[in-house]
Order: sequence, then structure tokens, then C-alpha cells
Amino acid sequence: MSRSAARSLSARIARRLEQAARLLVEKIDNDLFVLDGLPRDVPERWAGLQVRRIVDSDRPRLREMILRENSDAASTLNRLDDAWARGYLGYLAQNHEDILAYGWICTAEMPHPQVSVFDLDLGSGDVLAFDLFVGRSYRGQNLPVAVLVKMHAALRTEGYRHIYGLVDINNRRSALVHLRAGYRKLGRRHAWAIGSLLLASSSGIHRYDKRWI
Repeated sequence: MSRSAARSLSARIARRLEQAARLLVEKIDNDLFVLDGLPRDVPERWAGLQVRRIVDSDRPRLREMILRENSDAASTLNRLDDAWARGYLGYLAQNHEDILAYGWICTAEMPHPQVSVFDLDLGSGDVLAFDLFVGRSYRGQNLPVAVLVKMHAALRTEGYRHIYGLVDINNRRSALVHLRAGYRKLGRRHAWAIGSLLLASSSGIHRYDKRWI
């Protein structure tokens, strides 16, 4: 094969590889929000809602709630088990004895994969809130705002200063919930996914379950 033919073949291979990469690589855009002021008032409907830290004895009731209130229970149960295994801090919202919703946070000492993938710099008084789940029987009633507001009031009492959240840019409803709960948007963060691998520009390659995003 002549040198020019070899160069032509190399160029064609490079173009094919680039085309394949475009099909395989998924760019993930999230907006970064922060709550660094006082939480908003709780919507009047949910003024009596109780929000407290999740404890080990809550696990069976949370699983029952997920099986009853979620059409994709298997995925949500997997995230619940993962959160427990990783030692994250959780808060649940209940009305009398009924669990209506729950959410998780992590600190710099117990980092969530999002922290490294999206290059978040959590300080000692910062937390990342994620995976807020509201039972389908209670959706459309402004409950997520109430849960976030009350959860963040509890976190303030515990001494945390900044509470961050990442929201997929296509999830306008979640973005609106964060704004109504008192967050402000800081900017946009990017990551790149290849199958089960997420690539972050400054922190290497991470095996990461995209269900957490």
C-alpha cells in the first residue's frame, strides 16, 4: 500500500471512529442550584407536615411506600438500598404515620458520585441534596417544595450553610421546585457518558449508575 493510500485509509478510519463516538457518547447537562439564604415559607397546605431524619427502623416502611407509590419500584428500591449502603443522610416527610416523600443528602465526607463527576467543591458546611421522591398519590400538590423547605430548615439547625442540587436541564418541573423552595441557579455543569461510564473532564473516569442523575 502506498503512503498516500495509507493516509487516506487512516483518515477514513478516524472519521468512522469519530462518527461512532458521537453515537456512543452522551453529553449530560445539569444546572447547579444552591440554597444559601433562609428557606422560603412552607406552602400553607403543608404547614403541619413533619420532616425528620431517616433512621434504620424506617427502612421497611420506606420500602412499602415505594412499592405502593411508584410504577418503577425496582429502580427506586435499588437507589434506596444504595443510599443506605453508602451511608447517606436521609429525611422523610410524613403526615401522621403515612410517609409521603423522602430525600437524601451527602456531605464532603460521604461524597455522592455526582460530586466528582460534576466537579462540585463541597466544603465542611455544605451538602448536596438528591433523589427527592414523592409518592404518586401526593404529586401535583406542591409537596416537593414543602419537603425541601422543611428539610433545609432542619439542615440549617444542624449547622449546614450551603445546600446544593443538580437538575437535568430538561427537567423544568424540578428546576421550578428548586426555585420555589428558595434556591438560585449558579450555572451549568457537564459530564459525558459512555454506557455505564461517566467521564468528568477534571476528575478521571467513573463507573456510575446514571439513574442517580
